[in-house]
Formats: sequence, structure tokens, C-alpha cells
Amino acid sequence: MEEYFVINRHHTENESFQSVLFLEIKVVVLMLTVLYLLLLYGLYVPDWEYQIPIEASSSAKVYSVKCGVHGDTGPACNAVGMIDRKILGIHHLYRRPIYARTKQCSINSPDYGPLPPDAPSWCQAPFDPEGILSTVMATVSCLLGLQYGHIIVHFKDHKTRLLQWFVHSCGLVALAGHRIWKQGEFII
Repeated sequence: MEEYFVINRHHTENESFQSVLFLEIKVVVLMLTVLYLLLLYGLYVPDWEYQIPIEASSSAKVYSVKCGVHGDTGPACNAVGMIDRKILGIHHLYRRPIYARTKQCSINSPDYGPLPPDAPSWCQAPFDPEGILSTVMATVSCLLGLQYGHIIVHFKDHKTRLLQWFVHSCGLVALAGHRIWKQGEFII
């Protein structure tokens, strides 16, 4: 998408073109990130159910997952899974999610295995790791990669490149640090 704008703008090597181009990418990245955060932390995730077919019969066992929360990032009650279940449908999601390997869901953790006797109801629930909301942040990662690639192409001086990368990186590190500090999970 971004390359389309570059081709259609009679590319020049002046700094104003580069500044406008970089500003457009930053605005799109900011808008997508805000959209992602608003959906992730703002959507209410209600209780939900899913079914697992029983091998010996034609019936299915119904599991109920209790949620009723905003902003949960755990595997059971996050907005990412809710959006995928509502839009894609639960039958189109990955049936062996990676969280089935956690201590809560597998006796053989960190590998797949039988469920522990006190396993939560969400352990066998389908989940799509590359779902709709996850794709938004994948797009942000691609746009940031384009931003850093354009710095390589448009700035020939190494000091200018390092300064550009340093400024962009400091903003991203500050944003991540603020989020980690706010959650109280500061990891060194």
C-alpha cells in the first residue's frame, strides 16, 4: 500500500517528500495501534460455550467458559478470541492451540498431554493465533519494517540513519516500558 503512494507521487530525493512519507506511515501505525488497544482492552467479553465431539458417539460435550470481563489478556477471556469466534465462527479456528501445552492444561507440560483433573474449561477451546485482531498488529510490524527500510534507502549517512533509528526506537521502547510498568510486571 505504501509503495503505491511512492510510485504515484513522482518520487523526488528531497527531504520534504521523505518527511511527508514517513509522517503518513507513522499516522497509519498510530491509528492501527490505537484501534488494536481500544478493541483489546475496551471490548466486553461475555461468557461463552463450545463443543467437542465425543469419539465413541455422535453427540458432543459442551464446555462453558466464564468470562464477563474487559481487558483480559489471558487465553480464555480475551477480545482477540472473542472477535475470531464471532466473525469466523468457532468451527473455523485452530483446534490444538498452543496454550494446551501449559501447566494448567497438560500433565506433560511443556508438551501436549492429557488434561489434569483440575483443568480449566477453556483448555480444549479452539483459538486462532493468526486471527483478525492479530493481523492488525502484524500490519503494524510490516509498516514499521518499511519505515526502517526507507531510512536505509533515503538516508545515506550512517550517523543520520542511526539518529533516525534511535528516535523511532526510543518512542517504541517508551511505549512498551509504560505498558509493562503499568501492569506491574517489570521484566529485566
